[in-house]
Amino acid sequence: MAPEPATLLVEVVTPDGRIFAGKADMVELPTACGQLGIFPGHVPLFAELSTGEILLHSGTDVTSLIVSGGYVEITGSTVRVLALFASDERADYDIEAACRRAKSAMETAVELTPSQLEAELGMLKAQLARGREKRGKMG
Repeated sequence: MAPEPATLLVEVVTPDGRIFAGKADMVELPTACGQLGIFPGHVPLFAELSTGEILLHSGTDVTSLIVSGGYVEITGSTVRVLALFASDERADYDIEAACRRAKSAMETAVELTPSQLEAELGMLKAQLARGREKRGKMG
């Protein structure tokens, strides 16, 4: 029997291009059925993503990505995320930054397709929720 792979190969892509490509020890994903944790050697799976945060664990480091909509395909040691929207933007989940982004999105909403607008609004909701969560831990 072959040994289990030690890490996962992870790729996150959107219609605009690749957001992340690298390795991780574990991946946490927001799916339509709830939060999903993936370790190397996971059974093959295809799932719909919801809006939220992808956490990529590598040793003690954790990389965070915001995602809205799309799908994830897991095949053994590979995790492929095909998202409507994903960002590695480091706004530190700042409420003011999310509000500025929301205002900008509102100003350009007439130029967006309904799916692009839905993805943008989902990403903003995820940032605001994370900001509230972070504030709760600090207070």
